[in-house]
Amino acid sequence: MITEPYDFKLDEEEEEHTFNEHEFDKGGLCPLEADDTIKSYTMIKLLGIGSYSSVWRAKKNNDLYAIKVSKANKDDETVGNNEVKILRRLGNHNNILQLKEVLYHKSKNGKHMCTVVDNLGCDLHVLKRLFKYSDYNSDNESEDNENALVRCMPIDLSKKITYQILDGLKHMHDKGIIHTDIKLENILVEKNIEDIKNNKDINIKLCDFGTSHPTTSKCSYSVGTIDYTAPECILGLPYGKGIDIWAVGCIVFELVTGICLFDYRRYYDDASDCSSGYSSSEFDDENDKTQIEFLLLCLMKVILGGFPAKVFKKGKYYENYFDYKGRLRFKPTFLEEDEIINVLINEFKFENQDAAELNDFLLKLLCIDPSHRAGCNTLLSDKWLEDRAE
Repeated sequence: MITEPYDFKLDEEEEEHTFNEHEFDKGGLCPLEADDTIKSYTMIKLLGIGSYSSVWRAKKNNDLYAIKVSKANKDDETVGNNEVKILRRLGNHNNILQLKEVLYHKSKNGKHMCTVVDNLGCDLHVLKRLFKYSDYNSDNESEDNENALVRCMPIDLSKKITYQILDGLKHMHDKGIIHTDIKLENILVEKNIEDIKNNKDINIKLCDFGTSHPTTSKCSYSVGTIDYTAPECILGLPYGKGIDIWAVGCIVFELVTGICLFDYRRYYDDASDCSSGYSSSEFDDENDKTQIEFLLLCLMKVILGGFPAKVFKKGKYYENYFDYKGRLRFKPTFLEEDEIINVLINEFKFENQDAAELNDFLLKLLCIDPSHRAGCNTLLSDKWLEDRAE
């Protein structure tokens, strides 16, 4: 369960982003520069670039905002309509990013939809790295933890964040919307980092609703980000609100430990030890989606237990990974079974009771069978969240 450290700068949220000239094609991203204007907004700084949009910090009447500028379709229709519809349907909630207004901007590449929202701070991925690779977490200072792996965020802060994520999700689910891509990068921090460090106070907002859709949609295609993907998505089963709950479980473990729970990247070199089904030469492409999903399923099995065939055998891709007896098509001899509670106690030196309460909470989110996965209402009243500081 050990992950390698990586370089981190405390001002990483201010890292410069630049465009690649090849990103500008007909139907592509909007070729903006600092000091350019969209309506009455002046672009100040490029905050990030994705496959379908760029995000800018902008100013209007001395107030700061963030503007998401969607790429243009080649037929000159706008990209981003779905997200705007979702945001309008969700309305106001303290833990969901609020839509200020929608603008349209024409460039040489076509027509771009521009969604204006509040200017917030960093995302949880940046905040996690700050706590993991700095002295921000006093939970790591005890002499009793001298031989423990470095924890990430303090437990009380992790509980506050978890509660707010679930509260925002409850609002979405009550409105009949599945987010589909809950991850650290899609959760923004409202407060200044120094305020969070000193006061352990925080307010988060869920964002990026580009792939969100109604709970009534019977979807079975792959969605989300691979580290947070629920087993029903991998196996091609119709999914529901449970995929959001699964992703929250992955996030909670990562906030507390700083480690990705299902870190498939660690095992490509070890995959040659598979005793059957796949040879080492077949596990040689870290970008191969099938190989990645195979390793994820192996990790899920050794950490959480087996996959009930009666639940998953109807999945479109079940036979790609399991044999007729419901066994994974290769035996992961390079993986040792290790329950979450053992990792918390043995590697991160949690007290037994603290580890047990966190473990019980995580298992409600990370139930392999989606029909048994807890909902937001149940989780918000869970014992692990009872003593969070308001």
